[in-house]
Amino acid sequence: MKLEEVILYFLEQQFPFVSFRLPDDGNVTTWQGDCVRHKELISITEALPAFVMHPFENNSEKGILALIPTWKADGYEVSSQLPVHQQIAHRKLLPVKPYTVSEQEYMDGFSTLIRAINRQEVSKVVYSRVLPAVRNISPGKLYFKLLEKYPKAFVYLFSDGQGCCYTGASPEKLLITSKNAAETVSLAGTRKLMSDENPENPWTDKEYQEQAIVTEMIAKTLANSGITEVTTLGPSAHHAGPVMHLITTFTFSIPESIDHVNLAEALHPTPAVCGTPTYEAFQLIKRTEKHQRDYYTGFLGPVLDKQKMNLFVNLRCARFVDNECFIYVGGGITRGSDGAAEWKETENKAATLLNLFES
Repeated sequence: MKLEEVILYFLEQQFPFVSFRLPDDGNVTTWQGDCVRHKELISITEALPAFVMHPFENNSEKGILALIPTWKADGYEVSSQLPVHQQIAHRKLLPVKPYTVSEQEYMDGFSTLIRAINRQEVSKVVYSRVLPAVRNISPGKLYFKLLEKYPKAFVYLFSDGQGCCYTGASPEKLLITSKNAAETVSLAGTRKLMSDENPENPWTDKEYQEQAIVTEMIAKTLANSGITEVTTLGPSAHHAGPVMHLITTFTFSIPESIDHVNLAEALHPTPAVCGTPTYEAFQLIKRTEKHQRDYYTGFLGPVLDKQKMNLFVNLRCARFVDNECFIYVGGGITRGSDGAAEWKETENKAATLLNLFES
């Protein structure tokens, strides 16, 4: 049976499942099983492997979702017998559709953030918005288009079976570990990618400043966590579909005394998705954005055991609510930001997904 048929079956039967592919990996992995809601990330280690969906807001009432597989398959052809439908006694209502702002509402919020930056309340804040997709597409169809289009991204389709359904293609690693070897990145600064593989406009001090803020914060978090053997590479340009970013890569060793899951939680949220200082930026986001981010700009991925995980920031994602699709995008606001340019940047980032609706 083809994987497309399996995913359609899981969606129709409202089974909790996830299908995903790691960057630069030709293998697709699909898990079906029980979706458990946790209050603390460390509690997921009680039942591994698990696929984790962590919300943007720590201690969110949404909770940390962990899909524990009871059925597994690899590849685009599935030979394993599919699980049989079981009647579920209680299902939650479908989530409320996210609020989508007009351009004027976006600009009003941008002005609020710039005033806060000028008052030196924050040096950077990440401002996001939601776009409704003008054309319908099924979660499975969009997922397979993302797999084809973005081989260097972490691509996934996740459903908890109760109305929480996301798919996306993230270019940003939060924490990759294998035994004591680990990697993370700071990714910030965006330019539209032209046909000649160059940015639409040259990188400016604004993008380099934005990148430096994220890099400095990650370096500080690693040091505060007791990690001293760190190698950095960058910043350099990184292609991510129709846009490119500045990226710095950190590779390091994790001492045996440090829990990998706790380190992942310490790294979240980075200034790339929240801002700096973190608490002040988060409070500004809560007051200014009219939508709930939920799992957008949280992190997700498979945790195979306590020393092997592949966690990515949940960027470039689409959420499906009652057969409608919504695209989540955002950008970093600093003192040198221009509102019209930031609006355009969110349009360019949304094209990562929206362009696939046309093909």
